[in-house]
Amino acid sequence: MKNQAAFIVFFMISLGFASGAEKGNLVSNPGFEKSEAGSKVPSGWTVVRGGFKTANDGGHTGDRYLRMVDPDSKTSLSLAARRVTARPGGNYTASAWMRVADKGRPGVYINFYNAQGSRLHSVHARTEASPKGWVLVKISATAPEETANVSLSLYSFAGDKGTFDFDDVTLSVEGGRDPFAGANLKGKISEVVDIASRRELFMDHFLIDQMEGARLEMNRPDDEGVVLKFDKAWEGPFCGYCTIIKTETGYSVYYRGKVGAGKDGDTGEVTCVAKSKDGINWVRPKLNLYEVDGHRDNNVVLARNAPYSHNFSPWLDTRPGVPKDQRYKALAGIHSSGIALFVSPDGLSWKILKEKILTSKDFAFDSQACAFWSESEKQYVCYFRTWKNKVRWVSRSTSKDALTWTDPVEMTFGDAPAEHLYTNQTQPYFRAPHLYLSTAARFMPGRQVVTDEQAQKINVNPKYFKDTSDAVLITSRGGSVYDRTFLTSFIRPGIGAKNWVSRTNYPALNVVQTGPAEMSVYVNQDYAQPTAHLRRYSLRLDGFASVRAEYSGGELLTRPFTYTGKQLSINFATSAAGSVRVEIQTVEGKPIPGFTAMECREQIGNEIDRTVSWNSGSDVSALAGKPVRLRFVMKDADIFALKFSH
Repeated sequence: MKNQAAFIVFFMISLGFASGAEKGNLVSNPGFEKSEAGSKVPSGWTVVRGGFKTANDGGHTGDRYLRMVDPDSKTSLSLAARRVTARPGGNYTASAWMRVADKGRPGVYINFYNAQGSRLHSVHARTEASPKGWVLVKISATAPEETANVSLSLYSFAGDKGTFDFDDVTLSVEGGRDPFAGANLKGKISEVVDIASRRELFMDHFLIDQMEGARLEMNRPDDEGVVLKFDKAWEGPFCGYCTIIKTETGYSVYYRGKVGAGKDGDTGEVTCVAKSKDGINWVRPKLNLYEVDGHRDNNVVLARNAPYSHNFSPWLDTRPGVPKDQRYKALAGIHSSGIALFVSPDGLSWKILKEKILTSKDFAFDSQACAFWSESEKQYVCYFRTWKNKVRWVSRSTSKDALTWTDPVEMTFGDAPAEHLYTNQTQPYFRAPHLYLSTAARFMPGRQVVTDEQAQKINVNPKYFKDTSDAVLITSRGGSVYDRTFLTSFIRPGIGAKNWVSRTNYPALNVVQTGPAEMSVYVNQDYAQPTAHLRRYSLRLDGFASVRAEYSGGELLTRPFTYTGKQLSINFATSAAGSVRVEIQTVEGKPIPGFTAMECREQIGNEIDRTVSWNSGSDVSALAGKPVRLRFVMKDADIFALKFSH
């Protein structure tokens, strides 16, 4: 605690901050030194009217200054500094050094704006007539109580004509009210975690300490329609257990082909693959690997190898140094056979590397066993279905080589109610692989929705409409712990009886990116029906959940953490009237000067990766490695994720 306090005191002194009123210059690039010579729009400034350029033959101080050329006395020219957050009631002083080569009296303005962007009030001062050399022009005014932003402008007025130079511009404030003093949130979590430069999503409470006027909310995907109909002779109504794999060259979906009902692992099951360049439009390659129903021009990658096509579950092995001929791996098998490990160099030609890598009389291997190399845990992990007190459960096993696995350990769900999870679909999130997400199929046995008449009309198999199911969203950060922050459905069954039968709405394994700002999750629907198909749903990147504040505003205070990096970026969205501000605090909750909400540039928009900046810029490397908190001040906005980067 003493070291933390000493750090903050040193930090404040080293940057020249004093307590109380802000006495620093609020103008970015006040001497135009950050601009290229001849540039028409200096960095940190906006041209309102007229032509300007940056000269570099020596200004009032430094090399550069701004030159304004007004060729017409009937017009007025204007250049505005970036608007900054105002202190209502504060006394603002603006000044600029000016030089006049011709007749004219250019000047400086202070402009006060409300939250809607309308100008409330302005004051100005002008040079005296025909001054010689550089002269200082200065003006002061008090910000009205409704002021949200303040800006400084450099002007030539109607009647002015000639060449005017500007340099060393200042805008400062004394007193006034901090409109972002906060909701007085007091941190309760004291344990400091290290997030390094990992992307952290707001889809659990890992980083959240306190919220006021804000809430953590799950976001449901958008229905993008059918992408693949299971209507080939070797596919049929009982296609299922899909796995999506994305590589540098495109997308693959692996799935079970099964025409009729039967026992798990019967000889009629095959493993199929479809391909896509964009994850949206899918085709079946003609592989000619296996003859099925008298034809070889099909998309079958595994056949006549019962029982392994029942739940064939492949993955792309990302472990460093994995042999090329084992780049693809898969687990498959049912209870009687145990789980076997398959390998392939290309995802098409498969062979068994080892049988019975997982066997037990206590476990049920009748759905996908979801395995992957965990970069954060430095081992392979596998999640598969088991039973616990007659409820379909999930257990986990680990391995260093994918051949020898530890004894399974049951997953825990905290205080969440025990619900049947038929498939768990646990996977590392591709933009934050230390965070595992599970798009699990929640099964409700005996919960019949469809009537006998409806079942006959949609032509569902008579044995498959006495239950129903949907998709839920679960997370894990490794180990044997699942976090069920959200108990509500992630993907609800669709409209109509077809989506309310047994074993439909089962998500495919793996969420993948399908656009610059989009990711997709795929779901099996219309199970045991002639219309069985794979459907795509879309979300924004990182958009599983978000911290949300309404128009009235809200705040989020994170737990204390350390990070590495130079900049903070956020994935966020606001309305046109909304905003996000970020404040960096000490562990004790004291705003760190230079990084307060007041000094944060208002973040407005809808972006996947926006770099947060303050009046002093975006560099936060001075605080790297030091325990800090973040305070988000939000209005009509969502925060999906954050990341510190170099």
